[in-house]
Amino acid sequence: MALVKLVNIEKRWGNVVGVARQSLDIQDGEFMVFLGPSGCGKTTTMRMVAGLEEPSDGQIWIGDKDVTDALPKDRDVAMVFQNYGLYPHMSVADNIGYPLKIRGVGREERQRQVQEVAQKVELEHLLARRPRDLSGGQRQRVALARAIVRRPQVFLMDEPLSNLDAKLRASMRAEIRRLQAEMRITTIYVTHDQIEAMTLADRIVVMKSGVIQQLGTPAEVYARPANLFVAGFVGSPPMNLLSATVQGGVVHVGVQRLDGLTPPATAQGDVVLGVRPEDLRVAAEGSAQDGEALLKGQVYMSELTGDAVLLTVEVGKDRLCVRGDRHLRLAIGDPVALALPAQHCHFFDPKTEARL
Repeated sequence: MALVKLVNIEKRWGNVVGVARQSLDIQDGEFMVFLGPSGCGKTTTMRMVAGLEEPSDGQIWIGDKDVTDALPKDRDVAMVFQNYGLYPHMSVADNIGYPLKIRGVGREERQRQVQEVAQKVELEHLLARRPRDLSGGQRQRVALARAIVRRPQVFLMDEPLSNLDAKLRASMRAEIRRLQAEMRITTIYVTHDQIEAMTLADRIVVMKSGVIQQLGTPAEVYARPANLFVAGFVGSPPMNLLSATVQGGVVHVGVQRLDGLTPPATAQGDVVLGVRPEDLRVAAEGSAQDGEALLKGQVYMSELTGDAVLLTVEVGKDRLCVRGDRHLRLAIGDPVALALPAQHCHFFDPKTEARL
């Protein structure tokens, strides 16, 4: 286990900036998730930690060692890839034990450690099989076991669950989190899936265009997004973002006046009003309660997901998503009133996109 420290790290290819200059401390034993869309720099950052990419500037520390110029084999890290990277001609046991074999660990000790790790990931009954005889989830567990058996200082995981179906992803998320919590090995996990980030991370690094947009716990990132990008990227469905204006301390959406909302003192003129689908309430009686503002629109679409109904509501040129009770029944075109709780409304500057 070790602290990972990135100091003014940067990656450029000519005039193209892959990762902008930035610093980051990943604490000993922490599960840090790098989250963002494709091309945002999250994998490049992880590859620089692994030694697979050379930084254009800055330093990388693992524990008390500056590893900026060290070879990957000398960094004491273990990687788990999206494509598993298993040797097809080897058995599961040989795949898991290969890192120990190249280190010169004796056969008996190697077998003991392979058996121990296989039990952790529930593979002990599959040790004699070849990768081609395994399911996707089983192959992923073999790749995890091969990383675990090394007992590295740092785990590096690059979208390891993206090839699995939804049910397997959920079970493997739980397995990875349990193993990491049990072993307390510092982990950097790269994903574009915000559900993976929210369920796995101790802290999340949200990235866009090579720049860190926000760093915080899942609860912090979800409850107080730093800017419009984070607000729209984190959450499923994402946060509703409405064009609004503030005049004399009163919020307006189109011609509607939202009494009950108190905007920040810095909010004046054009703003973006954000509210999450689960924080909206369909006001059947058409009136707001204390601490709420009322917004009227009409139903554009109604979708039953089983545990809830997702309403898409048109308000002027904007559309809002509302997560309602599963028994809610409204038809397309029906008028609807939405109650916005003041404590769960967010305001952003439309020019800088920063939270107000």
